[in-house]
Amino acid sequence: MSDSMADARRELEATRARMSATLEELDTQISERTTRIRQVFDVSQVVEQHPWALLLTAFAAGLAIAGTGTDAQARHAITAGARQGAIRAREAVENYREQRAQDREVALRQEEFADRVTGRDQERGFMARIESELLRVLHVDELLGEMQAASRRLF
Repeated sequence: MSDSMADARRELEATRARMSATLEELDTQISERTTRIRQVFDVSQVVEQHPWALLLTAFAAGLAIAGTGTDAQARHAITAGARQGAIRAREAVENYREQRAQDREVALRQEEFADRVTGRDQERGFMARIESELLRVLHVDELLGEMQAASRRLF
């Protein structure tokens, strides 16, 4: 039995040695392939080795892109977007002014009605003066006019 155990141990050691050699060989192959892959994808090394080829490639790519007209299309899309934004801004300002005028008109009618019912004509005059003074001090109408003029200048 001891011979068979000794044989089994020798066989086990031989298998371990073969496995170790195989693992070392695999490790060496993986390291070599990793090094080659890094060299292939190392941009700085490629640029150093082939600067003129890369320059010509970049020039050709630029010509190809310019030939497609995408730069003009992008410029047109940006310009159209800016115009649409300015139009919408102008419309929003106009809508705001109209809504504000309507709100003032409704508020004025409500105040007039309340004044007639309660007889507070003198108080309403005071409130109207306060409102007009606030609008004058805050320059609301001038600001809206400037915004509208600026949106017109975009076109």
